[in-house]
Formats: sequence, structure tokens, C-alpha cells
Amino acid sequence: MDERNIDLRDAVPPTPDLCRNAVLHAVSTYTEEQKMRRPYKLILVVAVITALLCGTVALAASGWNVLRFLQLSDDHMSNELVENVSAQAAVDHCSIQIDSVVTDGKFLAFDWTVQNSDVTKPVYIQVDSFTGNGVPLFTDGNDDFNYQWFPGMFNDGTMQDGNLAMLPDEIIGDKLDVEMVVGVYTPKQPVYQMEVFDADAIRQKQNEGYYVLVAGEGLVFEDPREGLVIGYGPMNNMCADSFDRTEMVARFTVDLTQGRETLKQLLLPEPFDNNGFKMQYTYAAVSSLQVSCTIEMYTDDMSREKADALLSEGYFELTDMDGNMLDAVVLNGFGGIRERDDGSWCVYFDYSFANDAILPDVVSVSFFMDDGGVLFAPIEMR
Repeated sequence: MDERNIDLRDAVPPTPDLCRNAVLHAVSTYTEEQKMRRPYKLILVVAVITALLCGTVALAASGWNVLRFLQLSDDHMSNELVENVSAQAAVDHCSIQIDSVVTDGKFLAFDWTVQNSDVTKPVYIQVDSFTGNGVPLFTDGNDDFNYQWFPGMFNDGTMQDGNLAMLPDEIIGDKLDVEMVVGVYTPKQPVYQMEVFDADAIRQKQNEGYYVLVAGEGLVFEDPREGLVIGYGPMNNMCADSFDRTEMVARFTVDLTQGRETLKQLLLPEPFDNNGFKMQYTYAAVSSLQVSCTIEMYTDDMSREKADALLSEGYFELTDMDGNMLDAVVLNGFGGIRERDDGSWCVYFDYSFANDAILPDVVSVSFFMDDGGVLFAPIEMR
């Protein structure tokens, strides 16, 4: 099946503050899976302690935890699924700590604290490998420590946030063994920090023997075609030679059985006929943590070109039956166009939001047309 995907997690650039409720119709970039790599072995110092508790976990009232990361209250119904894990890893003056985890078998979320305790020695940090039971997982790409300088934008060298990952279908078994390999890249030369990009000033400092860091983010390197540039993303062969690499490895194990027991399939309604289009749910499920659904919008003979045009003529939102947008904590949202089994094409959207008692029993993943029209597709979520 051919398809074009757009992932809203990549539509918002990384920021230091939580912004899970990014505007879901800001669809502007194609997804491109980052290739995880582990270039070479280095000496590491790792301390990992795992404590798996049965039943409801009492989260510390004053501490950072997975529910705070998800913007959920400590008494949210998913609290019954939270497991306390103390997964810690450190190398030199850098450390990562993961304290609590929640999963329903479809999503995995955990908090983390990353720190560089010596702010006089900036390091570039990225996730070189992230797996569950050996299957690659992906960071959520939003306000992440991945591809960040420490201290960089974080003056005290500390960042607290978390990660939300959708678990692939290849994950089997009742236990999930998670391993995150975090590369710590230290410039071989002393670091000189600039507030703004100035190619001439950067080259002068490089000639004086400095590695230049601009505005606390990105990687400065010489591109064969573009000249001196700032790159944002993974370490590459154009700048890796300027760094020494060490790594931190954080591991924890989480039980999948309890979360999977709360995950229930919802009854799918018949396709809706709306203004010449059909809107059909192809998947819907609810758990103590979240509600997920996938919806397709199409005509019987829709071509790829028409689906592509429709994608640019509106956007999906979660609403009540009066068209009011619901204040839901969005966990995941992505969409695009894809080919259906009969050869026609459709616009689709995959939406996951936190299960919250304040939400109505009937919601709609509604399509807002640029001409002002709203197409509803109601579904009972309880």
C-alpha cells in the first residue's frame, strides 16, 4: 500500500517547555525516520536499578513523573498503570534518570531528567539507539533532549521532560525490556560561544583553535556546497571528527499485561456520508491511558491527486457534536494520504488523546474545511 505520511510531532520544533497540545492542523513536513546508530564502543559508567511495583503506584507529590510529563493529574485513571523504575546512567559529568513509566501496550511513556553537572564543559547529546525487546522505538521528537547541547539553552545544564512512543506490532511477550543508548559528544577543542551566526567571526575563532557554539544549539560545520552552516539533528560525518564520544545506557523493564487488559476495541460505526465524502473509522480503542482512532475520508473513485488536494483543503480536530474543539491532552496525531484496498485513495488521520472523564461519551474526529464547513463523524468512546 502506497501512502504519504505527515507526522504532527515533527511539525513543531523542539522547545524546552512541554507542548503536547501542539496545533494538530499545522501539518507541513513529511516524516523521515531517523536511523539509529552506534558507531563504536567506549568506556561507560552505568548504574541501573529497576523496581517493579504491583497495583497503583503512589507518585511523589513534589517530584517530576510520567503523569506530569503527560500533563495528567496524579489521580488520573492511568495512575493504576504507572510503574516506578529507577533507571540511571552516567558518564563523566553527564547523567540521565528515568523514574516512572506507564504503558497500555499501545503507547509507552516515561519521564526523564538529563543533566550536565559541569556547565563549563558543554556536550552534545543524542539518542543513538532506543529499543524495546530489541525492536527499534522512536523518540517523540517534541521538546526532546535528543540533539541538544547541555548546557546550551538550559543554563543550569538540566532538562526535565519525557518520551512518548507508540509500540510497534512486533513487540510481543508480557514484559518490555527497554534500552536507551545516549551518545555524549564532547568537542575536542575548547568551546567558544556566540549569540548570533557570523561566518567570518566563526572562522576566526576556529583558526584560534576553538569549537564555536552559536546560540546554544546546532552543529557548526563546513558543507562542501553551502560553506559554513549550522546543522540541526544527528551527528554526521562532516562534524563527528571534532568530537569525542562516550555513552550512557539506561535500561528498565515494564510489565505489559495490566495495561493490555485495559485496552478495549470500540464499536466502529458505519461510514458517514458527508457533503459528497465518506468518513469511516478503521480503528478505535480505549484504555485507562488513552483513546485512539484512525479515520479515512474519501470518495469511491478518489484519485491520488484528489486526495492530495483534499489534504490541503482542511484539517481534522477532535470536537463535540456542536463543533466545539475539545480540550483533550493529545498524545499522538499524524495523517496523510494513502491507497485503499480497492485502489482508490483517501485522506486519513490517526489520533490518540488522553482518556479523561471530563470528555463527552460521544466525540467526533471532525474535518474543518477551509470554506468554513465542518464534517462530523461521531463515535462512542465509552
